Amino acid sequence: MKRYLLPLFLIIMLSFSSCDEENIANDSIVGEWEMKSASNGMTGALTDYSPGNGSIMKFTDSSYEIISNWQLTRSGLYSIVKETSNLDNKIYNRVVYDNETNSIKSFFKVENNLLYIWTDGNDGTSVVYRRK
Repeated sequence: MKRYLLPLFLIIMLSFSSCDEENIANDSIVGEWEMKSASNGMTGALTDYSPGNGSIMKFTDSSYEIISNWQLTRSGLYSIVKETSNLDNKIYNRVVYDNETNSIKSFFKVENNLLYIWTDGNDGTSVVYRRK
C-alpha cells in the first residue's frame, strides 16, 4: 500500500502545480488586448467601445505595441515594476514603457481576462481592455 501512496501523491501535486501555471498565464499582461471602455479622469465620463474598434495593445514578454484606429502608433520595450501609488499609498504593478521611469505612472491589473490600466493622478484616466 505504501508503495502506491508516493506515486499517487506526486500525481496529485503535479495536477495542482499545473493549475497554478494556468492561473499565472491568465493574470499575465502578455497577449493581445482590445479596448473595452475608457474613463475620462476630469469628467468621470465613461465611454464604451464595441468589439472590432481598432484600439489594441499587444504585449510579449518584453515588447509592446499600441494600435489606434488600426494604425501602429507606438512600440518598444517595457518592464513591470512594483511601485506605490501616490493616490492611495498601495503597491501595484506599474508598466514602464521604453525605460521612461520619470514619466507619469501607469498601473495595471488583470482580472477575468480584462486588463485595467490607470494613470496615477487625481484626474487620471483609466482604460479597460478585453483579452482577444
